Amino acid sequence: MDKASDFSDKLRYQFRQLDGIYQRIVIDTASGISSAVFSQLVQTDEILLVTIPEPSAIADAYAIVKIMTYFYPKHPISLIVNMANSEAEAKETFEKFNLITQKFLQRSLKLAGFLLFDEKVRQSTKTQTPYVLSNSNSPFGKNLQQIADKIFTASSTASDLWEERIN
Repeated sequence: MDKASDFSDKLRYQFRQLDGIYQRIVIDTASGISSAVFSQLVQTDEILLVTIPEPSAIADAYAIVKIMTYFYPKHPISLIVNMANSEAEAKETFEKFNLITQKFLQRSLKLAGFLLFDEKVRQSTKTQTPYVLSNSNSPFGKNLQQIADKIFTASSTASDLWEERIN
């Protein structure tokens, strides 16, 4: 058994243990597309793909959408634009990205939300303190809450596939 397959089996087992305990599980994967990342993505109800308004990050995000579309064309994918300088930049990034996926992959994405750049996020990472505990009313904190509300209130179109994926 190769490492990717072994990892996938272990992950599937762990998901089975959590089934019914949690409403949603958020998995933060590495950037780019590797066999380990791919094996995690295919076991989800929905992919929340995070990118930033920079060409290399957008290229990585596009690669993930392209591979997922090839192997799993109906797997729901939504985009979160992180570190945007403004709401307008976030929406423009999404619109351009979505136009590219529609044109070349015949795939439309949803905008799950956006997060405005905030230097305090970087500081909280360095100090290992949760950002939202002291900044929940900041623009970033409010955007994060909007995304969380959307994730936890939306019913996934692929939820019926969850049981099939973990068994």
